[in-house]
Amino acid sequence: MDHSNDSNRTRRSTLLGALSCASLLALSAGCGDDSSTSDGATAGTTDTGDSTSGMSNASTEGGTDSGSTSGVTEGTDTTAADESDTSTGADGSAFDQAVDAVGGADALEALEGLQITASGTRHIDYEELEPGEIVAITNYSATYSFDVPNERFRVDKERVSLFEALQFFPPAVFSVVLDGNVGGLSAQAAFVPPGPMPSQHVGALWTQQRLLNPHFYLREGLADSSLVGEGGEEDVDGRPHRIVTFAGPGEEIRLFVDEETGFISKLETRENHLLVRDVDIEVRYADWDMRGSLAFPQAVELLSAGQVIHEETRTGVQIDPAFEDRTFDLPREAGEPAVDEHAFEFGQQSHAALTAFFSLIAYVDEEPMFMPQPLGPGLTLLAGQTNSLAVSYDEGLILLEAPTSPAHGTNLVESLETSFPGTPITHVVQSHYHYDRSSGVRSLVAAGATAVVGHGVGEFWDEILSAESTVRPDALASADVVPVVEVVAEDATFSIGDENVSVTAYHLSDNPHSNDMLITAVELGGQRYVYVGDLYNAGFGATLVLGGPESFFAGLRSTGLIDTTCTSDVPLTIVPSHGVPLSLADSLAELQGLGVDVGCPPVVR
Repeated sequence: MDHSNDSNRTRRSTLLGALSCASLLALSAGCGDDSSTSDGATAGTTDTGDSTSGMSNASTEGGTDSGSTSGVTEGTDTTAADESDTSTGADGSAFDQAVDAVGGADALEALEGLQITASGTRHIDYEELEPGEIVAITNYSATYSFDVPNERFRVDKERVSLFEALQFFPPAVFSVVLDGNVGGLSAQAAFVPPGPMPSQHVGALWTQQRLLNPHFYLREGLADSSLVGEGGEEDVDGRPHRIVTFAGPGEEIRLFVDEETGFISKLETRENHLLVRDVDIEVRYADWDMRGSLAFPQAVELLSAGQVIHEETRTGVQIDPAFEDRTFDLPREAGEPAVDEHAFEFGQQSHAALTAFFSLIAYVDEEPMFMPQPLGPGLTLLAGQTNSLAVSYDEGLILLEAPTSPAHGTNLVESLETSFPGTPITHVVQSHYHYDRSSGVRSLVAAGATAVVGHGVGEFWDEILSAESTVRPDALASADVVPVVEVVAEDATFSIGDENVSVTAYHLSDNPHSNDMLITAVELGGQRYVYVGDLYNAGFGATLVLGGPESFFAGLRSTGLIDTTCTSDVPLTIVPSHGVPLSLADSLAELQGLGVDVGCPPVVR
């Protein structure tokens, strides 16, 4: 997927960092200008021949805003069906039947522009109290605009957060413009500031739009019949269907064509999930109806591992609307975005997880930057978007937290091998199972570490550590190791250490964020360090998990790490997964300043 010789597209030479205010460290310093809008000041480039960018091989997150500035002028009438623009497949193939059902080859090939208005709900998986549950994270309305031949896309969206403390944020109103394999965001969206969109999210957003609109696969098949395959027959909801196949960025795309109506009932493929690895993706299309020269499904659902994570209702479709001149110009905030082909492919292959997390709060970087920093003798903070903590003892190293992705986990392993050559990593202690917190665990296990996890997720982790990882193979996929999992019993402890250092993980059942939650205390050199994931973001300046700080401090008291007056018998530092290490006194002062009552006496300074 090398576009380096593409003479039709201006190449951006400067890679603007994908790290954003998704990093709570960065957020504490400010997240950009909420008033920013997309006015098209930076002209977008066009590409009529690059079949590996944009709509030719990728997809995006859906949403619609009936009052958006999508740039369509009045007067385009697309309400009447044009029956004359259909064709009948000469060989009666499933592909030809599907083409005829949506309006015919002539109408598909003539498609220049498309605009869809829609509303819906986005859910996220592996972020609830326990595995197997999903949670609604946003309601949205959006207008999607497509410049089809030039592979340009725009979505104008209003998004209302439903998740924990984020539900108190005002609605996010923003535009995303994609021009081939670059893109930009016009205004603040949760913790994502306006600016260039990283390549992995450009790839993910293109992929989503292709999955939601199978017309793009049919257009490609008309342009090149060698892309189309036969996949046999199968019943769907008791009705016979024939299967049309296409190559996908991960595994093949399978379209299920109703033998009677010719409409596509569903799409199946498989892609990469950061935590659970190979995951089945299904898209269901319902209520096909003619909208001008082409038929579109009025309701679409996208499922991951059998659970609906994206549901959308289309409220309007226009074929070949008259777009305003600057509709597809990149937002001025995007500057000159660069292309990272490896990241773009990661986004294509992992679209469901990436678009979900963007809907929730932030971008996902497969390999986020981090910096090893000594925190104390034998204690190393791996500081970044998400902090990990490495503890040295006589048998090797213990790592607290392996977040983000398998690639991130591998980078942590390599960093520790450089800093502590010849020293094995014996354990990885995971605060909780949420996929933004734990997707690097497999790489640590591949390096020989025992996974230490909380109550109730032992079987879940057995499945994760034995899962197939073929779409985007990770270190564990080829490692010759037998995974070992230690489960901390309900409200119990698990300890590791030597005569100089002790590491104790405490299961904290009474918390609002995750039922398997562990907090981990490191005792060395007459000091105590307590690692906490998500419940309290020390130094962050806000509370994201409702009731999180209260439950964390209640846990510190119930475990004896502090006494009933919130005093520690030794100097205590809180090390958060997001934020900066703070002393106990500074943490209490911060929480008091935020008006959060954690059951401790007032701090006087």
